[in-house]
Amino acid sequence: MESVWLVAMRQAALHRNHDLRQIMSAEMSTNPLPITATRQLLSFTSRRGLLAAAIAGLLAALPFANGGTGSEAKKKRKRKKKGKNKQSQTSITAACSGTAFRINTGGERRLAQPFVALASGPLVSATLELDQKSSTDGAGDYILHLSPVDDESVPTNQVLAESVVAGSSVTEGPSTVVFEFAEPFAVKAGIEYALVLARPESEQFAWGGDLGDRCAGHLFFSPDQAGAFFPFDPAVEVRFTAVVKT
Repeated sequence: MESVWLVAMRQAALHRNHDLRQIMSAEMSTNPLPITATRQLLSFTSRRGLLAAAIAGLLAALPFANGGTGSEAKKKRKRKKKGKNKQSQTSITAACSGTAFRINTGGERRLAQPFVALASGPLVSATLELDQKSSTDGAGDYILHLSPVDDESVPTNQVLAESVVAGSSVTEGPSTVVFEFAEPFAVKAGIEYALVLARPESEQFAWGGDLGDRCAGHLFFSPDQAGAFFPFDPAVEVRFTAVVKT
């Protein structure tokens, strides 16, 4: 589509040629020019009009060849910058690490590790150190819950988020297993929660632990899937890393 500037330049060139023809017609009635000179003059005038129109079209097309007008380029830069800002980032909201030994349990029993969130945001994953007895012990999924604690920092049976990892996907021996929450719960910094691990379809699972009471909160256990939690040992914690999206 022709720009407004290009159309205007072409119209101006046509008006100039029309006016010039009228002037020449009036002058030639009194002082006739040779036919050759008249044709040369008209050809020169027409070429000047076309040249001006071509230059106008070229100048009008330049901004588009360079990626658009200044305002359009600014909008593109803003959209790119906004897209970069939308890229999600993650940060560790709680973690516990230490000596390598394992807490063995299984069946209907559950283990629960409280923690205080250091960063706010949807809890997208938790990494646990598990120790699967053998490769033939793949029957039974690992189920991890995020739960609140009561006023005395004891884990509750309320489920805020859940992640399931197939036992068949966990290798034999000690391994690091990532539990991803499909529907993350938004934790708040300074609030205490608990990670509750169970494997009800198997008679065995082991969560890597630590001795020394170096992490916030100590380990709890429950004898079944719906019962209350009790302190396991004040000096025992289990190793984990909880990650939020910021």
